[in-house]
Amino acid sequence: MPIARIDLIHGKPPEYRAAVADIVYRGIVDVLKSPDGDRFVVVGEHTADNLI
Repeated sequence: MPIARIDLIHGKPPEYRAAVADIVYRGIVDVLKSPDGDRFVVVGEHTADNLI
């Protein structure tokens, strides 16, 4: 069961965060052949000065 960590600049709308998580998850299933349904995605938000 792979886990994906996604770090974004603070303030992105929930729909944007969900879309990014969906795309990453689809890649995990399609490319890494992880079982569909094993979804472990963590989205963290940071201020612009903390995301270099």
